[in-house]
Amino acid sequence: MAPEGASLVALLRRRSRLIAFGVVAMIGTAVFAALADDGHEPRHTVAVDRAVRLLFPDARLSEKVEVSEVVVAPEGDVVYTLVRFRGAERALAAWNPEDGSLAWVRPLNTSSATLAAGRGWVAATTAFPLATLMAFDARDGALRFQELVPGNPLALAADGATLALAYQAAGNPVLVLRDFADPVTVAFPGFVRALDVANGTVAGGTQGGQVLAWREGRVLLNTSGGASVRSIRLDATGSILVVGGFSPDPVDLSGAVSLFALPENGPGRLVWSRITGSGVSFVDVSADGRRILAMQERPGRFILDFFDASRDVLWTFDAEGAVAHNDDGSNAGAALSRDGRHVVVAPLAGDIVFLDLDRREARWTYGVVGATSASFGGPAGNILATDARTTAQRGYDRLLLFDPDEEPLIRDPDRLVPMLVTLEALAVATILAWDAAGAGRPARRD
Repeated sequence: MAPEGASLVALLRRRSRLIAFGVVAMIGTAVFAALADDGHEPRHTVAVDRAVRLLFPDARLSEKVEVSEVVVAPEGDVVYTLVRFRGAERALAAWNPEDGSLAWVRPLNTSSATLAAGRGWVAATTAFPLATLMAFDARDGALRFQELVPGNPLALAADGATLALAYQAAGNPVLVLRDFADPVTVAFPGFVRALDVANGTVAGGTQGGQVLAWREGRVLLNTSGGASVRSIRLDATGSILVVGGFSPDPVDLSGAVSLFALPENGPGRLVWSRITGSGVSFVDVSADGRRILAMQERPGRFILDFFDASRDVLWTFDAEGAVAHNDDGSNAGAALSRDGRHVVVAPLAGDIVFLDLDRREARWTYGVVGATSASFGGPAGNILATDARTTAQRGYDRLLLFDPDEEPLIRDPDRLVPMLVTLEALAVATILAWDAAGAGRPARRD
């Protein structure tokens, strides 16, 4: 036994093999944890049937509940979901992204619905039995606006205090409201398929290929002859417009993606257009208009093309399956972050994939059976929400809330190094405690 005043160094030397074994084991544990952690675990996984059970106390556990659309508020303080139950859109539910709690829920009870989030409110349309446009307060779900629509809703868009709705009626009208007042109706030259609003600019596209954009009553762009429009998106300033669509010829499977400039003083103009091998059913654009996502809809598989503002192809990603999207191309199982650095792909059957456009690689995947809707939100785009089907026996009944900025442990020295140091310290402390308890002493010989 070591004398009473034996130094720590001497003690460590005597137990060097045990300490080395402990340190190696702890480091191995840390390395395994680093490799296993892709930095993609959701902050919260929410069972959306909670919202339905508040409205339908008689709902059975065996009844299917599904999310049909996910939208993150621009402020990032609320995540909205449309919840489908018993064959209809039954509820609009708002969730707190900080803890995944249910903030409020409102009944809809309609055959179909769509969402658009403004500043401090969310708008929803309903179809059968009554075509209605409604808006709810983000904080408590209080009804702020409601109006019957004289036609089937076709497309909905919101930004800040502006709300725009296209509906099916004579003259192909688009209704524009600011602060739910001063309604302005704009007649389109054809059946409106897609709509967007940004910074006071309103843009829409028709099935016949017409594209119209205006700001404060002044027409910025009125062009036709392109692809049959399926999706349309403005950048944050309302000065860049991206349009995606299908060939107007029904036997031609190709499509197109086009970029228009909408200067504040002067007419809009076509900057570039690219023919794609398949029809483009969804487009997205970064806040600064410098990066563009265009989703091609090929039979059995969807292809995501990424462009810069000068038409160059940055990367192409094969989703290896179908990706869901709204009829008006406003929401899909794919989304581009506001800064244009990241993309989430959530196919109908398969894992959720998070792409890094700077590195041109898939940064992580999260194992689910499938998903239908994805959305980035928050002022810095630091909230990512998707729905998910977690088992083959269930529907798309989970809401997943991610932190898209979280790096995998193996790439994050600020987390990895302290973890290694802590584990090594624990290894040394364990050996010392073992020695003090006599567990490592040799047996006494008589």
